[in-house]
Amino acid sequence: MATNKVGRIRQVMGAVVDVHAAARLGMFEKLQQLVSSDPNLVHARGGDGQTPLHFASTVEIAAYLLSEALGWGLVPATAPRAGPYGEGSLQLFVPADFRQHYFTLLEQAEHREALQRICLFDLVVNNADRKSGHCLYVPDDRIYAIDNGLTFHAESKLRTVIWDFGEEPIAAALLDDVRRVLDNGLPPALADLLDPDEQRALKRRARGLLRSGRFPVDQSGLRYPWPLI
Repeated sequence: MATNKVGRIRQVMGAVVDVHAAARLGMFEKLQQLVSSDPNLVHARGGDGQTPLHFASTVEIAAYLLSEALGWGLVPATAPRAGPYGEGSLQLFVPADFRQHYFTLLEQAEHREALQRICLFDLVVNNADRKSGHCLYVPDDRIYAIDNGLTFHAESKLRTVIWDFGEEPIAAALLDDVRRVLDNGLPPALADLLDPDEQRALKRRARGLLRSGRFPVDQSGLRYPWPLI
């Protein structure tokens, strides 16, 4: 995927940014606008025969691969699959307690460490859409983080409900995991799914977190997704 800068250049030059270009370029606001005006566009095939979902699926797979590389097991197993509308991704269903979500889990002290791990993951991947309902609690197992389709953008896009740990120190063990992935280099399968700008941005975000050693604070008060749950 390229950055919004490419999309803006194309628009200035008179190019029409359709639903496929918006998905490929990571122009999420434009993509939402197009699909809201015509929901059938999610099934439209571009010149290469792919649907817009094909591009969104690659970041879902990338999120799974990074979670595994970190050793955190946050994202259910996710793999590429071909479906009736072209290539996409398939994610393992987890039997969660759907009465629970981030806000309810935060009230239970035993889940604090797991939620901090998800928070750090979102900071590294630049998650633009971490809603409360994306944190799935599976009793006697773990808390999973799903719906990672708006991640890895090279420009800052962070929007999340998880701001409750602001200014708190990040656990040394979590920072060690991030440092290990940086030192070893991104796994080839993950690197293949990210363009050079996205790879550089991911490493830059990770190094910044290692330097600060603390969870950030949303000074603007605006970096929240909608709806919250």
